Amino acid sequence: MKRSRETKQDFAAAPVFDGASGDGIIRWTRDLRPSHFVLKIESYSMLCESGAETYESGIFDAGGYKWNLCFYPNGNRRVSEGNDHISLYLKIADAASLPLGWEVNVKFTFSIFDQLRDKFFTVEGKFNFSYMFGNLCIDDVSNGYLVDDCCIIGAEVFVIEHSGSRMECFSMIKPLNNIYTWRIENFSALHKSKAKCKLVKLTYFDCEFRKLLVYLKEDSITKDEVLAAFLCLFDNGSLTPTQKVYAEYKLRVKNQLDIKKNKEYTGKSWFGAPPKNFGWRNMISSKDLTDVSKGFVLDDRLILEGEIVVMSVTKTFS
Repeated sequence: MKRSRETKQDFAAAPVFDGASGDGIIRWTRDLRPSHFVLKIESYSMLCESGAETYESGIFDAGGYKWNLCFYPNGNRRVSEGNDHISLYLKIADAASLPLGWEVNVKFTFSIFDQLRDKFFTVEGKFNFSYMFGNLCIDDVSNGYLVDDCCIIGAEVFVIEHSGSRMECFSMIKPLNNIYTWRIENFSALHKSKAKCKLVKLTYFDCEFRKLLVYLKEDSITKDEVLAAFLCLFDNGSLTPTQKVYAEYKLRVKNQLDIKKNKEYTGKSWFGAPPKNFGWRNMISSKDLTDVSKGFVLDDRLILEGEIVVMSVTKTFS
């Protein structure tokens, strides 16, 4: 910010800031006061004319660390960008107490208060604070930032902690050993009881398709008795309450006389936790099943086959 001694009545329209200017620094105006530290500098002109190169503020706390705001009223002349500007630095106040090789990653903002329009001109940056501290010069902005020889600046520091971050890896796979066959013996007993038959055998990775729901029911339209089958996702405890598994799958009623005459159904669904079932309510009629010449039930045995063609795998890391 170029130094100015103008008074309130000398100012006109508000300057406009609309984001990045090609230097990697984000700029904007806001109403919100800086949440971590505000520094009010009075007798600004006397400070600039004095021999004090820099002013280091008192300590403030942010993100579990202690900080100082370093203010150069005439700019940091050790760098070329500091000429005719003020320079602001963040400094870790308790650096001597940190272990050897310490490193702190932060996202921070510096703000200067426009006393005429009641706005804070704010710049944002990201730096890795270790043994050297990032430099940020506030560019050519004078309107409203120095009024009655007073300047108000502020800072916010948000420490980026990587140790507690959560990472998620999502992938689609074609699983090996992806076909399982269920042989339902004594099918006539199931037919007579019309009870649900649940078989828990099929295993896949961390999230597992382990269950096939099979039962006979009445078709709501034709009123004929039909075979319904549903593939279920069995959660072994690895799924979060909102996590889902995508699968493209096939269910088949095996024809034991001619495999070319299998009844096959293809589907794709997102299976969620708690387990949800997807399949078909009308795979094949009971009439076709009990007709031995059709080949679907032989020796009182019904054979169903499930195939997972593609499925998703989600892994989480801390």
